[in-house]
Amino acid sequence: DLCRRLNDEVAPVVLAAPDEPDLKIMRKVQSTLKLPLLGLHLPVRQAIDVSGNAAVHVGGRWHLGIFAATGGTPLVALSANNHKVHSLLRQLRMDWPVFDTLRLGEHIDTVVTPARAHVGAGQALRARILNRSRELGAQVDQNMEFVRRQVALRR
Repeated sequence: DLCRRLNDEVAPVVLAAPDEPDLKIMRKVQSTLKLPLLGLHLPVRQAIDVSGNAAVHVGGRWHLGIFAATGGTPLVALSANNHKVHSLLRQLRMDWPVFDTLRLGEHIDTVVTPARAHVGAGQALRARILNRSRELGAQVDQNMEFVRRQVALRR
């Protein structure tokens, strides 16, 4: 029902399955709704291109959320069994809710509403996310240098 609503009211839906458990679920959704599915063997660069150019990303996978952010794609976060999606939103400085994956059927409206709002916010929101993503990316070299120094000290 969520995919139908998003497809009808927000933007075309493309499913993603980065691992076997997700693939098992998404194949059922794909066969029912006839939606495209990005599978396990999709090259990372293509996943980044699709996610980063999407109108909005609805999901709970950390890496896919990062891929989306690198293109400025806003995120409607779904919970997973860890803290990663919450951390991603904090890193992006987005004070947005994280919706309970296990209760999606009860909260379809509360997921569709921010997805629609994010798309409606247009380029201003995308630019904000893209700029923050670039700031974080620029810190990677510093972080890696810190790690290298720590490793060298322990030798």
